Amino acid sequence: MYETLALFAVFVLIYSSVAGAVERTWISGPIVFTLFGLLVGPVGFDLLSMETDREMIIPQLTYLTNDSWEVVSALDDSNGWPLLHRADYSEGQLFVLTVPDNFIDLYRMPEGVLNRIRQDVAGSLETLLEGPGEVSIFLYDNASFVLESFLDEEQTVRVLMDPAVRELTDVRSGEKIQGKQRIAPEFMGRKFGKDYAVFELEIKAHSFRAFSF
Repeated sequence: MYETLALFAVFVLIYSSVAGAVERTWISGPIVFTLFGLLVGPVGFDLLSMETDREMIIPQLTYLTNDSWEVVSALDDSNGWPLLHRADYSEGQLFVLTVPDNFIDLYRMPEGVLNRIRQDVAGSLETLLEGPGEVSIFLYDNASFVLESFLDEEQTVRVLMDPAVRELTDVRSGEKIQGKQRIAPEFMGRKFGKDYAVFELEIKAHSFRAFSF
């Protein structure tokens, strides 16, 4: 995930240095970002592509403004539509999530797409999940959480927490799990994203595990 953020951060900083000159032409910011997405996506160098194992039908969200951005785009060949859209609104941000016609397709989205949606929807929580669909996390106010898998195979997922959290304890077995530090990319003194303590946790099919910290 952070490799993607680093690539995007470099692009944003380069664009910000020439944005004034670009805005004096017929080329707008969204056009530049769309071209960048095509260049690094499957149509271009295929650096950031993610694919599902089946087709899905989504509503086609259109927008007539140049001050909002596609955070995640769904592509069919070179034709793209917003999957997660963001716009600045007053002192906050407005997000629009495109929900597939078949709600179950939300679970079938690529892991990287789900992680990005989780980051924007639940990034303010003290515990964040990274992993495939049909794995859930339940947070409690007593410094604990529960992981539950509805999948047919054992999975390894990542739980992101404040860097000050050094270890987790499996409530049932007493096992101690150590975390690894993930440092957010930084470019020219500007930090992109948050630093996290990352815990890799295994969970068996159709089971749950409880942890305290």
